[in-house]
Amino acid sequence: MKIIICHQQFELTEEDIPIDWTHGMGRSNIARGTIRLRAGMAPGVREATILHEIIHIIAGMNDLRKLDDDETIVGVLSTGLLDFLRGNK
Repeated sequence: MKIIICHQQFELTEEDIPIDWTHGMGRSNIARGTIRLRAGMAPGVREATILHEIIHIIAGMNDLRKLDDDETIVGVLSTGLLDFLRGNK
C-alpha cells in the first residue's frame, strides 16, 4: 500500500518477522520511503503500529531527533491519537 506523509510517498508492507528485528512491531525508513510491519497482527495493533511509525517519520523529517529517538514518547502519542481518532469518528 502506498501512503503520503509530509509530501513523500511511502510503501507500507507486511512481512514475516525479519531476521534483523530483535523487538518491535514495525520499522520505518525515510530515505527508502518504507514502513515495514510484522505480518499477522490484530487489526487494532496494526493501526497503532502504523500510527507509531508515522510519528517517527514526521519527527525524523522535521529535525525532532529527541522525539524520534524516544520510544516512550512516540508510544504515548500514537496511543493517545489513535484513541482520539477511534472515539471521534
